[in-house]
Amino acid sequence: MRQANERRPGTFDADEVQQRELEAANAELRVEVAEHDFAVAQLEVERERAELASYRIESARGGLVTRVVKRAGEGVHASEEVLEMVDTSTVRVEGHADGRYIAALKPGLPVEVFVDIPLADGSTAKQRLTGRLGFVDVSLSSGHEVRVWADVDNPAAFVAEGLVVRMVITVAPADSTPVEGGVPPRTNPVPCN
Repeated sequence: MRQANERRPGTFDADEVQQRELEAANAELRVEVAEHDFAVAQLEVERERAELASYRIESARGGLVTRVVKRAGEGVHASEEVLEMVDTSTVRVEGHADGRYIAALKPGLPVEVFVDIPLADGSTAKQRLTGRLGFVDVSLSSGHEVRVWADVDNPAAFVAEGLVVRMVITVAPADSTPVEGGVPPRTNPVPCN
């Protein structure tokens, strides 16, 4: 309109030109306000999603829930216990080894654990698991046994708390030395009960 008036003065009334320019400026401001409101709404959505996520419990590791402290709908505070979870992918097997081997038993030695898994039909399935000796007590019991434990891989959750297993620790005989070429010495199994 203004350009038309510049080419031909009086084509449009000056008041009408001014009113149209004000309406255009007003429309531009409404667009800016709408864009701002949209940005604020997006931030509110993100905030609500974050708040909603705070109602969810996720674990970085797998495992079994062994105890539930709080139920759905109950209020909790930050760092308050809501459940207890146990990771069964690695289990600690405890036992006693013959005290005569106390000098040869060292943390890190390989162990084998043999499990008889009870089945529904009354039979058992045999399973062999491997791991490493993690602890050897420094004292002997009255029965001349030494307390030991090992961490054993349990990927299929074969071993459960209270299950009786047989652990065998592999140790090198005290009088053996590696022969030339790095061939390892013969090893002796140490049964545990």
